[in-house]
Amino acid sequence: MLVFTRYPDQDFTWFTLKGAINTDEWISTIEEYAAQGLTKYELFDLLKVEMDMELPTSDDIRRIFDSARSGAHLRPPGGKTAMLANEEVIFGLSRMYDILATTEESITWETGVFHSLSEAVEWLGDDIKKIVLGKKAS
Repeated sequence: MLVFTRYPDQDFTWFTLKGAINTDEWISTIEEYAAQGLTKYELFDLLKVEMDMELPTSDDIRRIFDSARSGAHLRPPGGKTAMLANEEVIFGLSRMYDILATTEESITWETGVFHSLSEAVEWLGDDIKKIVLGKKAS
C-alpha cells in the first residue's frame, strides 16, 4: 500500500510504501493525491518494499510515469521529486522513471533517486529536511 502525508506549509508530500502494491494501486493513489492538489516537493520512500511482491515491469513504470505526466501542468514549476530505494532492483526501476522524466518536455520538476534518506532530503532542501529528519528522530 502506498500512503501519503501532506505538509501544506512546506508544499510537500511524503509517500511511503508499506508492504506490497501493484501498478493499478500505485496509479490510484497518485490520482487521489492529485485530486487534492499537487505539491512542489515529493518524497517517495520505497525502503520497505516487500521483495517477494511482483515487481513492476518497464511497461508498468511507463504507465506510472504517464499517470504523473498527465497532471504535469497542475504541478507548481520548479519542484522536486525524490525517490528513496535501498534495494538495487527498486533503485533501478526508480532510475527508469527518472530517465523518463528527464527526457519529457512537459515535466517541470526535477527528479532524483537516492540510496539514503539524508541524501534525498538534502537534495529536497532545508524545509523538507527539518520535517523528515525531525519525524524520523521522534
